[in-house]
Amino acid sequence: METSKLLSLLSTIVVLVNVLNTRNNVSHQVYAYSDAQTFGQLVNSISYGHLSFYEHYCSSYLSSSTSRRKTFSLNCSYSNWLSTVLLLCGDIHPCPGPDCSTSIDPHNKFNVIKKRGLHFIHINVRSLFPKLDELRLIARETNAACIAISETWLDDSVFDSELSILNYNIYRRDRNRHGGGVCLYIRSDIAFNTRDDLQHQDLESLWIKLLLPKAKPILLVAIYRPPKQNDVYTILEELCMNSTHFSEYETFIMGDFNSDVSTTNSYHSSLKHFMNMFDFKQIITDFTRICKTSSTVIDLVLIFDVSKVSQSGVIHTSFSDHFMTYCTRKLTKPFIGKHNISTVRNMKTYNKENFQFSLLSTDWNSVLLSDNVNEAWHNF
Repeated sequence: METSKLLSLLSTIVVLVNVLNTRNNVSHQVYAYSDAQTFGQLVNSISYGHLSFYEHYCSSYLSSSTSRRKTFSLNCSYSNWLSTVLLLCGDIHPCPGPDCSTSIDPHNKFNVIKKRGLHFIHINVRSLFPKLDELRLIARETNAACIAISETWLDDSVFDSELSILNYNIYRRDRNRHGGGVCLYIRSDIAFNTRDDLQHQDLESLWIKLLLPKAKPILLVAIYRPPKQNDVYTILEELCMNSTHFSEYETFIMGDFNSDVSTTNSYHSSLKHFMNMFDFKQIITDFTRICKTSSTVIDLVLIFDVSKVSQSGVIHTSFSDHFMTYCTRKLTKPFIGKHNISTVRNMKTYNKENFQFSLLSTDWNSVLLSDNVNEAWHNF
């Protein structure tokens, strides 16, 4: 800032302080400035939208004078002069509005989930309803394909509309308002089918099939295992073994397993047996719950093919005693130079009557009387 402008700014601040000090005793106070002409030129040059700042605020405060010294009658309010000072301080817009910058904030902890692909997130929230604002922020910042929630603490007295997140569909299974429950938020542009045939009354889980264009369907599972339930992995084994075409799906199982994979215990052994049976890999390695007495890895992500996941990890959150886990499923780019060729029948010369006559005049005995299906197909 130029010296003359700086002096004018300092003079303005002095006026503001004096007005505040005398506002209780004097309703209109007059002040004179030796460099008022420079100040007037400066104020007159400041743009305030489509009106100059001079016209908006100061035209009524500048009085005529017979000398080069101008007199300012300050009958304006404190807020008007504060606006003047702020605009003189630098590049400050009078009506800034929200930040629409597309640049990446280096301090945003969700920047790690910026790779191309489908982002899957799991959070144990320990009561969903009071944490909705935080979840909506996470959904907006990450644009996750699916957000799995465990320990929702909900019942049927809470409507889906009360739990809505913009651009997401909700699918839930409640226990009660005191514990348990799972929920899935699926981005509204992703087609999916619920797999209610895989639900089990003794297993708190949700199963959905994501339908992706030109790709194998993805079976996504959200699960919560209560600390004292011992038969979860046995139930999972039965469900997976009895499921039709289970091995043909690309499966992601996310949730709070309450089995610490950083140590060796009986629950960990049961989990390991289940993983070995279906060739699952567990991809979360950092602690997901840290308290005063222990640090554990109990919020897990199980997948079939590690090569199809570009990243995974843990993000620290403050609204729950569990951290957020995530993984990103790669999206393959189609070959640009490839041409799809389709063969269709030419119907330009089609005639309905001629076609029916040909069918009726053809001898179909070699097809209808054949005992061998391959021979019948060949004759046809």
